[in-house]
Amino acid sequence: VMAQADLDTIKTCKVFKGTIDIDHMTATQLKMEGVEQLIGDLVMNGNVDLEKFSAPELQKVDGAIKIENHTILSKVEFPKLTEANTFSMAVLPALEVISFPAGLTKVNSMRIEDTRAPKVDGFRPEAIDSFTLLSNNYMKSFDFNSVKEVTGEMLVLGNNKLMTFEANQLAALKMATFLNLAQIDMPALTNVKSDLSFHENELTVLNLDKVEMIGGTMTIANNNKLIETSFKSLARIDGALSIGNNTQLASIDGFPKLTEIHGTVDLAGGFNVYNLPVLQDVRGGMRLQTTSSQLGC
Repeated sequence: VMAQADLDTIKTCKVFKGTIDIDHMTATQLKMEGVEQLIGDLVMNGNVDLEKFSAPELQKVDGAIKIENHTILSKVEFPKLTEANTFSMAVLPALEVISFPAGLTKVNSMRIEDTRAPKVDGFRPEAIDSFTLLSNNYMKSFDFNSVKEVTGEMLVLGNNKLMTFEANQLAALKMATFLNLAQIDMPALTNVKSDLSFHENELTVLNLDKVEMIGGTMTIANNNKLIETSFKSLARIDGALSIGNNTQLASIDGFPKLTEIHGTVDLAGGFNVYNLPVLQDVRGGMRLQTTSSQLGC
């Protein structure tokens, strides 16, 4: 696609097969009319003059939507979009609104990186493979409440330090890393298949009371406002448990059922109390290091 006229040639196609590539062109506005289903990809990259893009009838994309590297793009409109295999928005520093008015109910891979948007409206899939929310400096909240399962990697990092991440129905995760969050809600989470990490968050409480098993390593590190951890149902960690340098965390407890850790246990910080009351099986060795003079034997 070199101009609006090229997009106009397909507006009689309700179903379009093929890739639509919009790359380094000079238009300020583009509208993809008529197309309801795209069997292929929509790829937009490096259109430095583009300010607005809309696809008013587009409902379903069997491939990918990738909108990346647009310095002044401030409006992207997909009013009817409900399905896409992959959806990626990255390096869009002028984009202030990310919205799916019809409800994005099916998406396998979602990436939102480096935008100005304070939130995302209409994100409503029940399951997703991979999810990345990265370096959105103005984003203070994310509604992940529709999602019940993440089957691949989940990364939420480097967004606004006041961010609240709500995932109230999320029951199963494969692997996840959370960084720079003010609050995280995952009250239904029961199963983590691989690694789970919390780094440099502003959380005061980390409560995952329904998690029963972690299939990899759990890391809780450098969360300087954290005062309480609670994992009331956690019985087994198949990897390591690493809790370190959480400067306000005075006691390591909240693990009343944890009996097995198949990797190492590495606890470091300024804690006075260390309490893992039923831990019997640690297969990888244990390191306990505190700067507190109050920890007894």
